[in-house]
Amino acid sequence: MKKIILIVLTFLFTVVCVAGNGLTFNLAENQKAENTYSFNLAGSSSFHIIVAKNRDSRDYDVIPFFSDSSGNVIKMAQTSVTDKPDFTAAHIYNGAITAISQGKGELLVIDYNIMNGSISHKKIDGFDEAVATFFDDNRTLILHEVPKGDDLVLQIIKNGSEITTIPVPLDKETATEYYGMMRMGSDVINTQEYVKNSSLKPTRIYLEDNSIIIANDDKVNHTTKALIIDSKTGKARFMQYEVYKENYKQLSSFISGNRLFAMNSNKKALTINIFAIATGEKQASFSLREELSMYMGGKDIDKYLNSIHKSDMKPTLTVNRFGNNYSLRVDAVDINTYYYYDWWFFHNFMWQQQMMMQQQQQMMQNHIRNMNIYRGPSQDIYNVPYFVLPAEEDLSFTIPLDGNLKLMEQGSDSNTDYHYVDKQEKTKQFSENKSIKNFSACFGAESISYIYMDKKSDVFTIDRIDY
Repeated sequence: MKKIILIVLTFLFTVVCVAGNGLTFNLAENQKAENTYSFNLAGSSSFHIIVAKNRDSRDYDVIPFFSDSSGNVIKMAQTSVTDKPDFTAAHIYNGAITAISQGKGELLVIDYNIMNGSISHKKIDGFDEAVATFFDDNRTLILHEVPKGDDLVLQIIKNGSEITTIPVPLDKETATEYYGMMRMGSDVINTQEYVKNSSLKPTRIYLEDNSIIIANDDKVNHTTKALIIDSKTGKARFMQYEVYKENYKQLSSFISGNRLFAMNSNKKALTINIFAIATGEKQASFSLREELSMYMGGKDIDKYLNSIHKSDMKPTLTVNRFGNNYSLRVDAVDINTYYYYDWWFFHNFMWQQQMMMQQQQQMMQNHIRNMNIYRGPSQDIYNVPYFVLPAEEDLSFTIPLDGNLKLMEQGSDSNTDYHYVDKQEKTKQFSENKSIKNFSACFGAESISYIYMDKKSDVFTIDRIDY
């Protein structure tokens, strides 16, 4: 499939006029910009969309742009839709770029045929808000609740004509567990990038091979619960893992390689237990005071445990892969300032909210620091995505494990499959630029690809910056 995608992308830039590195674009006089969207595609390429209100037709014009791995950008044929779209995914399949919009009880799939330039639409009515959306090189998976009843539905979209709908029936007990987990708040975890700290919400949703896993940490009962949904059959089963028996203050877990990594900690101890997702079997266990102390870079264990368990701190555990091996990252974040966001759905609305709130945040920070009475920011003012106050000290360290969960030499995990990208830092030049709006971006392995509009000239720029 990757070879086919490469051939398709090569064809696109041999039959269509290439715009060179980057492109500028003007809307027509009867068009008013509403939103922009940016998505990574296969082969280090990207896809950008302008949604504009057409003053004549009153419809919404969807104007797409494709950027190849070198940053060459072309404008593709535009189309129009009646309702304002909200794009949440895009991928390439069978010679077409497929863009997916969710909202107002319907699912909209638009296919842009790369070979002949044709466009086709597919609309699905009766579509409830998604529980989770995942997309990879050639498909998008959307899990959502049925309009009536307790069951779920999984839709696997390749293009507008190849949509597989898989019912996910839940028995009464499983449905009770599911709705209990979701009521506590959830985040979708994007494991197609380096995950630094992950989500602080009790419930997190992962895509692991052919399974969607909804996991919930219950530190009161020392368990992690998981609803495992087979994406091929729709079969759902509930699992519960006894992550530790003793009374630890904090619990943080992460799923990777079909394994559950659970970290329990308090001011006296920190342990990491690893379980097989499918069977619940405990496969390994490690203690900070024993095997893991050599990875701390000389940190004093007692001081470290006290630091990560201060009242405003939350210990975190994430797992990133390097080949068949695992890099476990232990850290802690300030619960008043940290906010997990995976950037898959980063578009204009969130950008505008961020710009306004960051200005308020900066003024408040300066005021507090000048008064020298900083005791942690107000939840109302600081609860904004992407913005994290600088840490006073680095509380992180990594633990490399091989595929058999054996400890490896310190530093052997320095070259993970995905490298950390500081998205806040990479977008700083845009967030601080008051002359632009309608900015969106996506982050590839080697560069950030973006689109924005100049406020004065109303000219859009689509380009990329290498890291």
